[in-house]
Formats: sequence, structure tokens, C-alpha cells
Amino acid sequence: MNRIVIVGGPRCGKSRLARELRKRGYPTFCGDPFDKVKEPEPQVTYLRDGMGMGSESSRHIVDRWLPMPGPWVLEGHIMARVLRKWLDDRENRTDHGVCETAAQEAAAWPCDRIVVFPEQHPDVDTEVGQRNLHKGTMTVWRGIEDYFEGMTVIMRWSDFRFAGATPEDLADLTLGPIRR
Repeated sequence: MNRIVIVGGPRCGKSRLARELRKRGYPTFCGDPFDKVKEPEPQVTYLRDGMGMGSESSRHIVDRWLPMPGPWVLEGHIMARVLRKWLDDRENRTDHGVCETAAQEAAAWPCDRIVVFPEQHPDVDTEVGQRNLHKGTMTVWRGIEDYFEGMTVIMRWSDFRFAGATPEDLADLTLGPIRR
């Protein structure tokens, strides 16, 4: 598993998990423009300044970041919209995504694993705008989640397995087998 997409709204734990995966050799690409990031981190690739957080950014990520060979981690509230745009593109292809080999089938997917944070972290204060952005991100995710069944790990803070989890624990869960 080389290509990981982390989905969730603000203040959910996406950057925390990406930071731990970066320690394990996974370069990080953040779906926020550099000029919008409050505390940019070294060794993280951000969208270019002025790109905004809308359709132009989603298109850039679908066209330039998803096709990159792994390992990598893509994270940001925009990732649910990126995956939806990738699905829309796939549905509009003329070859209908026909794959003749297992390698072609694996390469046909946008990533190997999707990690979803459906809840904001309980120990972090959030503002109304952040809660609303999270709600919108999860609305987009719910519209596409069935398509990615079998490759998704849900990190729900209210689940006893994740309450008090360290970044190392989350990375182990991300890289391990999917358990339902």
C-alpha cells in the first residue's frame, strides 16, 4: 500500500496522521494553498498560492497528484471532492475503465487506502466555520463512500479503539489490514 488519501474536515486529525506517516517515509501533499495555511510544515507540498480551495484545486490534484507513483499521502478537507471529481472523470471515460490485468486494475484506482475522520477531535476547540466545513466534507464523502468500500478505514474518535490513540497507533491502523 503506497498511496493514501486522508478525508475529513478541519481539526479531525488528518495532519497529525500525515505527520506520523511522513516519519515512515510517506511524502505529504496537502490540499490547501500555501497562503491559506496558518502553520505550514516543512517537508509538506502545498497547492500553489492563490489557487483557492475550489474546483481548480480539485482538478489540479486529480490531474497531477493522484497519478503520481507512491508512496504518498494526500490530506485535506478537499480530498472528498477530489475523489468525487476522480469518479466523475472515470464515469466519463470512453474506455469505461476496462482493465485486462490485476496491475492495470490496481493502477486504475486513485489510491490504495482512504482514511476517513468522520468526527472532529473531541479535545480540540472548533469554530462554527470549521464545523460547517467538516459537515460539508462528510456530506460529499457519504455520496461516494460506497464506491470505495473495501479500501477505507474509518477513524471515529467516539469508538473506544481510537479514543486516546497516539499518532503512532493511527498510522499502524492505517497501514494494517482493514477490519470491519
